[in-house]
Amino acid sequence: MNEHISEDPLGYIRYLDRANQIKALIFSNNKTVNLADTMNRSRIGAILTSTARTSYYAQCLSTAKFHLFSEIFLQEAGLRKIQIRKFVSTNQRDAFYVARIQTMHNNSIRVRSCTIKGVIAALSEKTLRDLVTIEFGSPYKGAAQKLLRISSRLSSISAIMDMSFIPRHHLEIHSKSQTGKGLQDDSL
Repeated sequence: MNEHISEDPLGYIRYLDRANQIKALIFSNNKTVNLADTMNRSRIGAILTSTARTSYYAQCLSTAKFHLFSEIFLQEAGLRKIQIRKFVSTNQRDAFYVARIQTMHNNSIRVRSCTIKGVIAALSEKTLRDLVTIEFGSPYKGAAQKLLRISSRLSSISAIMDMSFIPRHHLEIHSKSQTGKGLQDDSL
């Protein structure tokens, strides 16, 4: 993992910062983007390990290291296969992505999107909608719960990669809906 981070350390740090801000929004019910404000010190290490891994996945995907992402994600997720492919048009300007997940019980889904973040979001959604439903009633213990964790992780990766989602702006929107005003800047 470290050797691939060293190729673009600033890119990784940007993803890590976004991951921590998004996690802080989740834990604080949209009240802060500072992860340290959301919990006691004993839990921070485990959370940072998780956000570091998720940030690494986002970096692999954004730099088109799909095979590396699949190889590492498979080990963590316990899937039979996860595959992402990019198809480029003949004019080299347009592209689309196709992704596939196959469970250990041979259930599978396939999604398409014009962007990598879009295909990851669609993969998360379809995993939740189709695979969890199929494997929920199966005799395999824990299969549906594992797929719920996979869907959640994919959703997080997609949010980290979505540069139009700015955690601080989400905090301001939440603040406005609660008080009728935006965040006050006391520094003025």
